[in-house]
Amino acid sequence: MTASVEGPLPEHWRRAWEQFLCVVLPVQCLGCGRWDIVLCPSCAALARSPEPCWQVIDTDEAGPAFGLWALGEYGGPLRRIVVAAKHSSHVEVGSFLAEAGHTLGVCLGNSGLVPDRRETWVVPAPSRWRRRFRGQMIVPVLAEGVAHGLWRSTGTTVRVVDCVRLRPGVRSQAGRSGGQRRSGREGAMRARVVPPRDVGIVLVDDVVATGSTLRELARVCGSGVVAATALCHSGRQGRIV
Repeated sequence: MTASVEGPLPEHWRRAWEQFLCVVLPVQCLGCGRWDIVLCPSCAALARSPEPCWQVIDTDEAGPAFGLWALGEYGGPLRRIVVAAKHSSHVEVGSFLAEAGHTLGVCLGNSGLVPDRRETWVVPAPSRWRRRFRGQMIVPVLAEGVAHGLWRSTGTTVRVVDCVRLRPGVRSQAGRSGGQRRSGREGAMRARVVPPRDVGIVLVDDVVATGSTLRELARVCGSGVVAATALCHSGRQGRIV
């Protein structure tokens, strides 16, 4: 079984949707604020970043360090697109997320750092129940794009496996300090399915600040973790410790 992903909307459907929004609502670009367009060409092109950033996530005692690929820093138009996707139920950025994931998957596959395994699992970071209930799911769409890009660049079997859940009562990380983020994610996740030993695992998240979510996700997924991807990160290139 190979990865599958619903690609970006056909151009004529995208234009029809944008024209409809312009008629019924005052529309601004989610990234830069330009009027009469949902995503301007410049902001939409962020999903096709030719040089995604690369960092290292140190996992301390949880396991070996692994690489993180992200489109860029959490700021400017990219930050505004992410915030709109997470908090505005009426915006549609699915095609942007799918294309961004595809870019990251291709970059990761071309890096040669994903070992040749029987198959690769792309595991999205779990969302809180409120986001699942509202249907504001960013990471699963991004993960589908990553899987498709990884499959296209390596030709190996790739699957998106939603196998991790947050434990009941886990709070949101928004507005918390670095120390609070780290302690708030320790022991916060549980695995619904234990990955086989011969499967490589790629983690996916939307925004990486301290790396605490990815560390906990790596702890739960085990020694098969080989890399991680995200839309953006909040620090400069280097190590996230």
